[in-house]
Amino acid sequence: MKLGRAFLLGVVLVLIIGGVVGWLRFRQIRAEYDQYQTRIQQGITIAGVDVGWHTPEQAREKVMDWVAKPYYQDLTLLYEDEPLALSPADDLDFEIPVDEMVAEAVEASHQYGYWDGFRLWLQGEAESLDLDIPLRMTFDDTAAGHYLAEIAERYDRKAVEPMVDIQSLTFIPGLPGRRLEIATSAAMINERVPDPSRREVALPVDIVEPDQSRARIESMLRTLGPVMERPPTAGSFFTATVPLSTTGGLEGTPRVDYTGELTWTFPYFVSYTGHLTQTTGFFFDPGDPGYTFNITKATSLVDLQLRAGLTVPITFEPDLVPPPPITPSLLIPALEARLAEFPGVTSILVKNLDSGETIYESNVDYVLSGMSIVKIGIMVEVYRHFGGEVDAQTHQELLDMLGSESCNPCANRLLALVGGGSSYDGAAKVTDTMRR
Repeated sequence: MKLGRAFLLGVVLVLIIGGVVGWLRFRQIRAEYDQYQTRIQQGITIAGVDVGWHTPEQAREKVMDWVAKPYYQDLTLLYEDEPLALSPADDLDFEIPVDEMVAEAVEASHQYGYWDGFRLWLQGEAESLDLDIPLRMTFDDTAAGHYLAEIAERYDRKAVEPMVDIQSLTFIPGLPGRRLEIATSAAMINERVPDPSRREVALPVDIVEPDQSRARIESMLRTLGPVMERPPTAGSFFTATVPLSTTGGLEGTPRVDYTGELTWTFPYFVSYTGHLTQTTGFFFDPGDPGYTFNITKATSLVDLQLRAGLTVPITFEPDLVPPPPITPSLLIPALEARLAEFPGVTSILVKNLDSGETIYESNVDYVLSGMSIVKIGIMVEVYRHFGGEVDAQTHQELLDMLGSESCNPCANRLLALVGGGSSYDGAAKVTDTMRR
């Protein structure tokens, strides 16, 4: 009887102990199952990345590293050669909602009865899903345009139009500008945001050329015409009273230093012998050249250089316009009027040495005393002897011989020079030249 009770008590104790152990094991298995249910169900992927049997935190980190991070890389924008960084998150409000996608994966997991799932889990037959949470992203597709507008304000450059500097007579070519194509560039950026393999955008920039058409150039160069053009001044003949003193003569003429008999001094003639304080000079003004500006030629030059890509300033000089030629109608009346005032006998021949044409002659058959006029022949022979160029010393001898000093020793020395040391031989050469 006692043995039966003991046995029964032992059985009860075993059952109690077994029940406690079983209950503890059951709780442990339940806890493990409950922990399993907090994880994402097997067979679920997010943007193609397997997150089954991952906690939400693990899945979030994995999707961020494997999927989202490349999309957040800066885009490199090339404004010509200038690289500019654009942050998708900061500049375009770009976002991949990783938390939302993980939450969707968690919510889709374990959609079955608790105990049915527990049974399958105990049997090692946990249910698997075939579900992919697609990649989602959002960004402000208008933000790129606003960002590029700021870039354009900083980097765009207006074309510099050509100009003419009247003071320096210079045409200054214009310089091209540049303008960012904002709409096209924004579309290119928006196209590359969802593609992490294309993170560089060569921004289209238009070159803005200044208005350098031929018509515009010609119009601008015409403003130089009034500055650069001046008509020539014709020659004239006039008389003026010349003071004979050491203070000088008529303005613009050589000074007259008169101490003795008055003969003549270039560029005017006087005809009085005696002691004077002033006399009447007869002057010929050959006139002044004018200037002209060939606008058509200048326009072609500028157009040619611009087409060649040159941007350096172009400075112009006017073309010289010679004064009207000296004509017999200008010279002869004044000459005849002057000769009419002279009471003596004159013998004059005026000849164009370039053409050989005789322009005027009067009493050329009269025989007059040569006197110092022979020195003109000496001068001609000296220049013939030296081929048209003389040294400084010979030049001074000619000036002294022909000038107001009328240096006779100078004439003798020059005759000896062309006569090989003999003034007689030199005189013979002069005579022979004059005869010819």
